[in-house]
Amino acid sequence: MNIETQMRALRLHGMERNWKALNETRRSTELTLSEGLTLLLQAEVDERDEKQFDRLKQNAGFRYQASIEEINMVATRGLDKGMVTTLATGEYIKKGDPILISGATGCGKSFLASALGHQACAQSYKVLYFNLQKLLLKTKMARLC
Repeated sequence: MNIETQMRALRLHGMERNWKALNETRRSTELTLSEGLTLLLQAEVDERDEKQFDRLKQNAGFRYQASIEEINMVATRGLDKGMVTTLATGEYIKKGDPILISGATGCGKSFLASALGHQACAQSYKVLYFNLQKLLLKTKMARLC
């Protein structure tokens, strides 16, 4: 049983992909055992983190594919850049503080919520995205059960 087969059997897909790349470029002979193992383990960690992020993002049901960097911070929108930056750290989640996003129709509330949700997913938090109508319907259904 070769190394690639064993990695596949152990479901170490990130390590397997990196091992193949090392062998194809013939870099595996240039690395020490410690360097090679560090590289393979980091590839596996990165693969698992990416899969976790994708799973969290998929389960959240976001309306938009948004990121904090994409938020338009022009003064006319009334967004406080410092507040958005603070929210991006995720400290409010750790503290259990709720946030409420309000504003006129079309001002970007859903986009901002999606961006903050994506940021929370990147920090390994579970997120569920609802607009107010769907949230109230979910709550009503939960009370009936």
